[in-house]
Amino acid sequence: MTSFNPENTSLIAQHEARLRYLEPMTVNLADHLGPVADGARILDLCCGIGEPALYLARTHPKATVVGVDSDPASLELAEDRARVARLANVSFEKMDMHDLSFATASFDGAVSRLGALLFGDMDHGAAELARVLRPRAGYAFAMWSDAADNPYTRCGIAVAEAVAGSLEAAGLPDIRERVRSRASADVLSAGLRRAGFASAYTQVTDYMIDVPDFDTVWDYCTTSGPLDDFYAGLDDEALDQARRIVAEQAGARNGTGWRLWFRHRSMYGRR
Repeated sequence: MTSFNPENTSLIAQHEARLRYLEPMTVNLADHLGPVADGARILDLCCGIGEPALYLARTHPKATVVGVDSDPASLELAEDRARVARLANVSFEKMDMHDLSFATASFDGAVSRLGALLFGDMDHGAAELARVLRPRAGYAFAMWSDAADNPYTRCGIAVAEAVAGSLEAAGLPDIRERVRSRASADVLSAGLRRAGFASAYTQVTDYMIDVPDFDTVWDYCTTSGPLDDFYAGLDDEALDQARRIVAEQAGARNGTGWRLWFRHRSMYGRR
């Protein structure tokens, strides 16, 4: 593990502010994983900057949590977040989810928040997960299975279609198809069954996140992913139109503030 990078302090603060939008998803994952025994080893696939590995490490201090991801910059942030939180029972490793370097049957459970979006080969990834889990080990995935599940993509699609006529005309990828093909419950459950998993259950969860004002809504819906450059290229007239659409699509007013609406699918079961 490298030493703490002070330049990451502001990045960590930015990420912490955004992570609250996904916190209900993380808690839901941990609930579906089930009881975690003292001494258990839990794997977090595609951990990014550390969630839900850090959450599990905090809530299960006598377990060992290992997060893996292929992006070194994200892993450096995850390590620094672990140091700030003083969590000694979590570690992070650079690794491809399709080629895990862990021993067979070396984990007692596994989680992945939105990692299903990154499975390039569902069967290969599911087989690797099955290999490193012990028999009857629990697993839990959380995913968007429709572009409308997340206000970022929901609003982005609506804005692109209103301003440019279509995603293609706006120069954007087919976000709907990307989400459906890589993260649908049907695709993931089929891959898990082929890999020999004994059970796979699905639950749909809706939740709302309160935010103080529309500027916070706008910031989340325009600066959180691959649509950022599209918004940055809009002229003043198109931006006004975009703001009206985001106000209609993102969620709802909540007194003097706003609420962002999310929906996610949980896939969980036993090895």
